[in-house]
Amino acid sequence: GACCWTWHWTPPREGYLKCNVDASFFAKADATGSGWCLRDHQGRFILAGSNVNHGTRSTVEGEIMTKGSYY
Repeated sequence: GACCWTWHWTPPREGYLKCNVDASFFAKADATGSGWCLRDHQGRFILAGSNVNHGTRSTVEGEIMTKGSYY
């Protein structure tokens, strides 16, 4: 049978913002994408960003790129 999992977003404490990040890899296009989303303690959208870099990266490099894209 199929196996499924449920993901649940956990909000930050009141008065704080939370930034979630992710990376994606496109081997055929030789590119790595990264993105981030900033939300408040009620889950309201504040700001987001993304970018694509040419050249494939490792999983670790891709995740580091997401963290560096909002500094």
